[in-house]
Amino acid sequence: RGAAGEVLGWMAAGATRLTVDGRELLAAAQPVSATAAFAEVGRVDLAGDGEARFAVPSRYRRGTRPDGSSLPLAETLRLDGADSVDLWAEQPVPPGEVELTLVSGGSRTVLRGLRNRRGEALAQGTHNLPPGVYRLELPESVALSGAAMQADDTLWLGGKERLSFRGRLPGQLAIEPVRLALALPAQPRARLPEGILHEAETGWEETGGAIQVSGGGHRNASGQDNLWGWNLPGHTLAWTVEVPAAGDYELWFVGATETGMAGDLQVNGSAGQALVFAPSGGWGRERAEEWRAYRTAVFTLKAGANRIALTNRSGMGLNLDCLVLVRR
Repeated sequence: RGAAGEVLGWMAAGATRLTVDGRELLAAAQPVSATAAFAEVGRVDLAGDGEARFAVPSRYRRGTRPDGSSLPLAETLRLDGADSVDLWAEQPVPPGEVELTLVSGGSRTVLRGLRNRRGEALAQGTHNLPPGVYRLELPESVALSGAAMQADDTLWLGGKERLSFRGRLPGQLAIEPVRLALALPAQPRARLPEGILHEAETGWEETGGAIQVSGGGHRNASGQDNLWGWNLPGHTLAWTVEVPAAGDYELWFVGATETGMAGDLQVNGSAGQALVFAPSGGWGRERAEEWRAYRTAVFTLKAGANRIALTNRSGMGLNLDCLVLVRR
């Protein structure tokens, strides 16, 4: 039953009559087995031989069979022998191929898939949008996988994810950019300038997850240790770094990632800067060249303590060795 007490479905085996709240839902001259479900698209099934009458909610206006044939509906549906009918409140949607177009300004990504006999579809494909933060308002009947939706209807894309949309799909969805990401190449560590070095595994704070200290499980880290296991979207790491004088400083990270990672960087509570860390070739367990330097941007810092926070937005993941601030 639903919240208002309405019947949402039933099942009968070897029955000639089914009555609920004084209303006859099923009537048959001989015992039959049958089921009914009354969702957005309803369905009734009759198994075996024999004729049966089904009571149908008045919101359904048309029925369709698996072969695509349709029949009008009244408050009673009569079936004779094994049969199955989908119930539609609106115009039936035929099964077959389906396309969903993601529209973002002048960019269009077409995802393709199939629609089943109940009007539910699965469309999937690799998007061509640049990395960044996007706003996407999904219809209630549509679910997304392949990227994590935030509570404010924003979506983080690191580039070339394979997206899947499932449900009663429209022909197109608008996906609007909020903040485009800064792409961070994985540079050789030899290119890291000298500056104020802060070991990532020293004095960090975190919310939304629990990071791990390697304890020597990853070689070639600068302080003989590093943070790892940072694989949860929304997990924020933060450090307080001291600088001797106010001014402009360029912020670098040293990390290792086999997959790459999308992140959100905040310095002293500033508006977030979307970042995408390129893959470094591995997780830094054995080979020194898997630890790479990532140049972010120049920030104006105050003398003394400054807070640097980085939030994982894509899941897998980035092992962190250290942060370096270079005076500019």
